[in-house]
Amino acid sequence: MTVYNMDLSEKLVSAADAVLRDSDGDFDSFQAVSYLSLLACEIAMKALLERAGFPPETIRKRSHNLSLLLKDFCDCEVPFVIHEETHWVRATDIRGKPIQSGTSGTVGQVLEGESRGASKYPNQIRYGTQYSHFPPGALLETAKQVITWGHQHWDSIRMVQEHGSSNQ
Repeated sequence: MTVYNMDLSEKLVSAADAVLRDSDGDFDSFQAVSYLSLLACEIAMKALLERAGFPPETIRKRSHNLSLLLKDFCDCEVPFVIHEETHWVRATDIRGKPIQSGTSGTVGQVLEGESRGASKYPNQIRYGTQYSHFPPGALLETAKQVITWGHQHWDSIRMVQEHGSSNQ
């Protein structure tokens, strides 16, 4: 039985989308969208790591650290076809996915935002009356990109095999 649920992250994104759509620009709405979006990223990444073969205990030790969860993707690989041959490559391409929200940001930049001064997730996002992070729409788009990437690789993501990036 799996511990982490990709479907839950999709529901969180749907909820964040609804809040943003119905928002009049108030802080509480932006805070809710930001929190739900980052939570969706966390759960989706944990579900993917579990799917790849990481033990739930190892994943749990990452707590809510999005940067460390993202780093764990370096220990995963996905198939990539080049000239009709399948090669296994590190699953790091998720970092460079553009968030497509009117910014030049990438999934990696957003998920590692704390290293650039963004408020610490989750506590500094969900508590208080102010925080500093990417705009809520950008966080929502990041969550959507993580989930989309996850669906693309759900059936193939795995922990790096001993042979590294060889063909199979």
